[in-house]
Amino acid sequence: STFMQRAYDNILHDMALQPHVSALLCLDRAGLVGADGETHHGIFDISYLMHIPNVSVYSPACYLSLRRYLKSTEQSDACVAIRYPDSAEDKRVESLFFGANEQEQGGILTDYDKCPQSVIVAVGCAVSYALDAKEILKKDGIKCGIVLTEELKSDGSLYERLYEKIADAERVVFVEEGIKNGGFSMVATNELSSRFVDFRNKKCKICAIDDNFASPENSCNLLTYVGISPDSIAEAMRSL
Repeated sequence: STFMQRAYDNILHDMALQPHVSALLCLDRAGLVGADGETHHGIFDISYLMHIPNVSVYSPACYLSLRRYLKSTEQSDACVAIRYPDSAEDKRVESLFFGANEQEQGGILTDYDKCPQSVIVAVGCAVSYALDAKEILKKDGIKCGIVLTEELKSDGSLYERLYEKIADAERVVFVEEGIKNGGFSMVATNELSSRFVDFRNKKCKICAIDDNFASPENSCNLLTYVGISPDSIAEAMRSL
């Protein structure tokens, strides 16, 4: 993910700008990479891909989903980017989102308590932090639903499908393991606000990396430092 930054011009001019160029970009080490530090954090890929026309972006949250996207996009007559971390999968994700929802299509999946007024929209593997935050909030008596979006930029119906999942919510927290400025959450909230009047009445917050290289001077919990730890997400929901 980090070193793909050096190929930005190639993505823009040699792939996206050319008609009917089929290219599959597999961006590993997406997200935070811990001890490897700021030179290796893959936190900019969403924001530098979201604004390039003719590029689709996916962020699978488990191995099952990664395999599906690799298969379903291999014949695509376009430029496709699939981003995934350098880490083991969270076993909860497949059972919660790909068990009962096996037939659910479109890369936007749900794990709801009944009629949740509070919803966390999690991008890709950030869903693990959302699941932990849900348990924290549950202890506070706050029922919370989770929407997992693995589809970040694709066809024109993406935001309509996303809105269907959160239409009844009063409070929405977006979470992604990437830079906030230009990331999915910022783009999505802007798009939803412009397309759906009711969305403007919802209380929303974004938990993402806010204009820094995720490089703390002292030893600390990196997720807490950048504001996307489960406790940070729970606090963001409480504050709405």
